[in-house]
Amino acid sequence: MLAPRFVVDRGRRNGWPAAEEFPLLVVHGLLHLLGWEHETTEDRAAMQAVEREILARRGLPHPLLERS
Repeated sequence: MLAPRFVVDRGRRNGWPAAEEFPLLVVHGLLHLLGWEHETTEDRAAMQAVEREILARRGLPHPLLERS
């Protein structure tokens, strides 16, 4: 479950709207449930690539990658 206030505050701190933070956290959380981790630089890059692909299929940006 995502706490709406947490998501809004996290998006604001990172400089993007909650409308981009919510789907990112949903995808990120689901990938963790499927066994994905981001302990190493390589794992982080691979997980972010999958996040980006999933979000892009829905016409959504990956706010962390689009703004870095």
